[in-house]
Amino acid sequence: MEINIPPAEQERLTALATLHGFATPEEYASSIVLNAVQLDAFAELSADELAKSVASIERGLADVEAGRSQPAHEAMDEIANKFGFTIPR
Repeated sequence: MEINIPPAEQERLTALATLHGFATPEEYASSIVLNAVQLDAFAELSADELAKSVASIERGLADVEAGRSQPAHEAMDEIANKFGFTIPR
């Protein structure tokens, strides 16, 4: 892929590329394009996938409303204990 960066944007993109750990502004710009393509792929949900996602969210909300939930820090501590590490506080 070839990306032509206008001279007026070269300095700004070079600074952003360096800030984000890219060797060149072209690499940084291409990563932005690739991320946009990947995000667009997530937008292509079928009606069935969307219905399943909504149903999952609704089940989760019903669990919370019914008291079948726990504070996030307790859940994270349980996971940490399961895998043998601690979360510093």
